[in-house]
Amino acid sequence: MALTDVSSACHAASWRPGLLHRLWTRLCAWQAQRLTIRLLHSLDSATLRDLGVTPYEIESLVYGDSRERARSYDSSWWRR
Repeated sequence: MALTDVSSACHAASWRPGLLHRLWTRLCAWQAQRLTIRLLHSLDSATLRDLGVTPYEIESLVYGDSRERARSYDSSWWRR
């Protein structure tokens, strides 16, 4: 799934109220996390090192508690 696919699909359904809207928002956030992990895993070690990330901490960076890190995953990147 392309970056624009996640963003456009999630923006198209942003008007949905209540429970359906919350479920849709969670689905979009989950898809964004999966896409982020795929993108980070596709980078080579030198690029990850430039970003200050090791291949072993990608999942914890995306799924972990952002308050524990100097850098954190922006869970609303797909809303912009």
